[in-house]
Amino acid sequence: MKKLFRMILEWISDVLDTIHLRRIIKQIEKEGDNLETRPIEELWEELGLNEETGIKTPLCKGIFWIKEIHKLYQNGSCIFKIPVDERGNIIDDFWDGDDYIPLNSKKSDNYNHEKTWALLDKNKTNNKPYDYYPRGRVEVKNGKAIIFANPNICNDEVNEYLIYEFKLTEENGIKEVVMRPNHSEHYKCHLDRK
Repeated sequence: MKKLFRMILEWISDVLDTIHLRRIIKQIEKEGDNLETRPIEELWEELGLNEETGIKTPLCKGIFWIKEIHKLYQNGSCIFKIPVDERGNIIDDFWDGDDYIPLNSKKSDNYNHEKTWALLDKNKTNNKPYDYYPRGRVEVKNGKAIIFANPNICNDEVNEYLIYEFKLTEENGIKEVVMRPNHSEHYKCHLDRK
């Protein structure tokens, strides 16, 4: 039964890309504990799972690119999340699987678009520079989420997609989500240079 439970957890982690779940599994294994010997109820509680609510996915801040504006859910490989609390504080150490990229902003508390893009495989970047595709950033502070983005992607569909991806929900302590088009040179992309 417990081996089946572990297989289910790993499958959920792979399919749903749950940072929280993978981080907890890695922590359990790092401590030398064995998932197969832990009481199931204890694992459910530690993982933030229950039968009624399913997976508890953390609120996140981070950066993103929108390569496929008409197929938003195909942009997952260009979204880099950092679990935070509703005040914007990073939640302890986090682990993001095999594709983990260390925080690389000046303050080491977020991702930098240019540095992050440089670390990606060519199949993700399509051999384009970091400022080719429209991009943005999600910041969280005191229960408010602000999405800074290139104006070409500031619309209701992208807003809803980013709310879903970064878990900007009331359940996670977010009272307000604001999308701010950023017309500065910093967020310009190929759509602005035609």
